[in-house]
Amino acid sequence: MDHSVLLLLASLAAVAVAAVWHLRSHGRQTKLPLPPGPRGWPVLGNLPQLGAMPHHTMAALARQHGPLFRLRFGSVEVVVAAS
Repeated sequence: MDHSVLLLLASLAAVAVAAVWHLRSHGRQTKLPLPPGPRGWPVLGNLPQLGAMPHHTMAALARQHGPLFRLRFGSVEVVVAAS
């Protein structure tokens, strides 16, 4: 294939990926604000932070962020209510 055709295809693919990313991150749905929580890792979320005793970690997070806080398990947002 000609180099200009490859460049055109690569440009179109980059625009398509950017458009999908933009629509997913800035979708038309209005999202309610989530409670505060620790920042998670990309892809893994807060799973690595939980450790071997997640109940102790969540108790410490409740002391830090309050009785209602947010975690990410992978790509899923989870709201935790602690007493």
